[in-house]
Amino acid sequence: MRATVVAAGLTPSVWALIQHLSRFSAYLSFGSDQTYVQTANQIFRGHAEFPALMPSESQLLALTSLGNKCAMRLAHAVSLVSVAKQQIAADAAATIASDKPLSRHMSASWVKKIDVVHDYLLVVHHDLEAAAQAYVTQPTGQELWGEENF
Repeated sequence: MRATVVAAGLTPSVWALIQHLSRFSAYLSFGSDQTYVQTANQIFRGHAEFPALMPSESQLLALTSLGNKCAMRLAHAVSLVSVAKQQIAADAAATIASDKPLSRHMSASWVKKIDVVHDYLLVVHHDLEAAAQAYVTQPTGQELWGEENF
């Protein structure tokens, strides 16, 4: 039961991160050498502050009882997010002195990193949501409207 509660508690955080990554990837995908006006560093500061996803060790241990590798996938996803953010930050820092717009090559590199993390997080979100839904049942008419014949 603890694993179900932990899964339900972590699901919104994972979903928020997925949504953020989707928006960031879309922003980068619509740009080009001609349309970006911001530098890599400005774009990183404005868009790459990924929402935190740091499950505690006790939360991860609770999820191990699910048997669907959810705990391992979530731990791996946290690592992927961290590595992608570090790589993008390093790229941005390398161009900090440059006032040139973000290059198409760097944009494509960032999109690739983000999309890998995004796709993996979708799997993790599905696992967490499935675990959280395991004990959820549809409310009866009695519970919804106080009537017995529903």
